[in-house]
Amino acid sequence: MSFATLGSTISARFAILGGLLGRAFAAMTLGLATLLLALPAQAVPERRVALVIGNSAYTAVPRLANPQRDASAISAALKRLGFEVVEGYDLRMDEMTGIVREFAQKLDGAKAGVVYYAGHGIAVGDENYLIPVDASLKSEADLDFRAVNVQLILRQMQRDERVNVLILDACRDNPFTTQLAARSRSVSRGLTAIETQSASGILIAFATDPRATALDG
Repeated sequence: MSFATLGSTISARFAILGGLLGRAFAAMTLGLATLLLALPAQAVPERRVALVIGNSAYTAVPRLANPQRDASAISAALKRLGFEVVEGYDLRMDEMTGIVREFAQKLDGAKAGVVYYAGHGIAVGDENYLIPVDASLKSEADLDFRAVNVQLILRQMQRDERVNVLILDACRDNPFTTQLAARSRSVSRGLTAIETQSASGILIAFATDPRATALDG
């Protein structure tokens, strides 16, 4: 099978799954279709590594219905494409930093990297943070110790030249934003756009427009 035929076949399968899984998989379809088109025509990469996180069971705010389910579906699709998947669900802060470290180690020598995160996220100024399920955010300063800065993940992906895709399904209407907004003017709804300079060589997809929110569904 030629590379073009392979890409068309995979894209068609994604389109079918996208209809079943909704907007989260639509973002994944876009990211992986672009990834496939960017790969060398003569062969698929020798090693492809993905990090998939789905956080639903928050302890300080109401549970989210869909992230764990969406992340599980994304993980299964990536495995079918030959990715080595590092995955975690309902992760505490120490578990999130640990799984990012594991992903960074496995990225060494890989030709493609994909990160998919579903759960709560928050933007403060120009920084985006992914929120673990055990987070209790009382002030803006808590984010440095109780949430994962997206720049940490970007740095791991940029250490070597490869095809990179980052998908953030983390723009839900967020109770953490309400809690922090009363104490900080720099907290905003949704996630903020990531500057191209800080994400060179990475395709980035959000669930909705910057500074906007989407329903959990």
